Amino acid sequence: KFSFTMMIKIRCFKNLICRRYNRKQTRGPASNPRYASEGSRKEKEESIQYSKIITLKKDSKEYEFLLENLYELCKQIQNIVKNNNKMFKSIGIHFVQSDLSNKSKSKMLRNSTNNLEELEKNVEQLLTDALEDQTMTIRRVGVRVSDLSEIKGQSDITNFF
Repeated sequence: KFSFTMMIKIRCFKNLICRRYNRKQTRGPASNPRYASEGSRKEKEESIQYSKIITLKKDSKEYEFLLENLYELCKQIQNIVKNNNKMFKSIGIHFVQSDLSNKSKSKMLRNSTNNLEELEKNVEQLLTDALEDQTMTIRRVGVRVSDLSEIKGQSDITNFF
């Protein structure tokens, strides 16, 4: 035989289990990644980003030196993006400081692009913003592009008839 307090504990435990089970049932299979629809898989697939990071020859916070290295990374990233027939809408830079802490800045563009000059111009602006309050030297720098989309040509008007 169980004591009265033990019976109450068992009843509370059963209620807890039932609530958890019912909560899982109301969420449905869409919340479970195993049962996710094809649409949500596509969204995850499109969240690909391209990035490059290099270790500097010397730790520095000198603007010209950092910009030169970032321009080199921009060229590499732009080649990757172009070879994959993609356009990007978000640009970011990443620093690893001499104490191994991380710092990053990013910017969202109005329109997607794969233009090298626009990439370099935005990276330069992000570097200027990031160095304003920079006290430590920088050990590694990186460039990242994301929010990628396919390069699509202009539609022909005859497609709409």
